[in-house]
Amino acid sequence: MYVVVVGGGQVGYYLTRELLTAGHEVVVIEKEPARARQIADERLSARICQVHEATHRIYGCRRIQAELAEQGSSCGRKRVVRLMRQHGLKARRRGHRTVTTDSQHTDPVAPNLLDRQFPRVAQRADPGRNLQAA
Repeated sequence: MYVVVVGGGQVGYYLTRELLTAGHEVVVIEKEPARARQIADERLSARICQVHEATHRIYGCRRIQAELAEQGSSCGRKRVVRLMRQHGLKARRRGHRTVTTDSQHTDPVAPNLLDRQFPRVAQRADPGRNLQAA
């Protein structure tokens, strides 16, 4: 059902919320900018949550913003970030490679066939001072 709510203050706000949760398409005409912004944020939050769930919680703010733009809902990235933060939505991070090096192993070490002896570099007394060319 398509519903137009004109003003109404708190009653109009709660009526709009109930209609939106019931799945109706609602247009709000509100004189007070703060309340109109609040209603628009709730409406956008619902769409952000839908996109986030539909993409298996992988999309971050940039991709969600692009997806909303494809659906015809234009909004800024910072607004998407703010609404995602308010609802605790985070993109899944990619998994990192597992470190496979084990320096504490008990296996035998390969023999030093070349028998190279590298000279030790003398450490400076004060490693923080700059060396000047002589």
